[in-house]
Amino acid sequence: MVVALYTRALAKYPITTQSGATAVLFAAGDLIAQQGVEGRGWAKHQWDRTARMSAFGFFLAGPALANWYRFLDRRVTIAHPVGNLAARVALDQFAFSPVSVATFFSVNSLMEGLSVDETRAKLRQNYWTALVNNWKVWIGVQLANFYFVPVNHRLLVVNTVALGWNAYMSTLNAGKVEEVEAENGMVLAVPADN
Repeated sequence: MVVALYTRALAKYPITTQSGATAVLFAAGDLIAQQGVEGRGWAKHQWDRTARMSAFGFFLAGPALANWYRFLDRRVTIAHPVGNLAARVALDQFAFSPVSVATFFSVNSLMEGLSVDETRAKLRQNYWTALVNNWKVWIGVQLANFYFVPVNHRLLVVNTVALGWNAYMSTLNAGKVEEVEAENGMVLAVPADN
């Protein structure tokens, strides 16, 4: 029933439906980050952080990604299927993702009330680590996504995988990666120079 409702809404209101799903899954990623990764507990949960992640998903990531996938589907039309797939993934990862990662940290920093200088500092601290880790996760995901999934469902696939990715990005944005790694003996971020 939920799938049928989603499919009907997607047919009638594709961008709004995809943006709403993106907002919900960005919020869920932050809930996973704060409760599962950082272990904050509900009493110390930062609901404003969850709201910022959800707003970013609805107003920026959702519309941008939905339109981006449509653009790739319409404009990248190389005759050979492997060439077409490679071109779409290359554009997605080496043109769109660098801008997307920078936008994520910049917009979230400004929504947090940080100054432009503090935002630049956060970008310098996190950008390359996030982008390199993005490539480690998303190149393989997008190869499968662009090959097997129809354009209207690509964002849903990305959002599903992004539950974990958004938890990572939320934790990185909050500056909690080193703290979580030290407490739990896990590696969440591999610096770009390794």
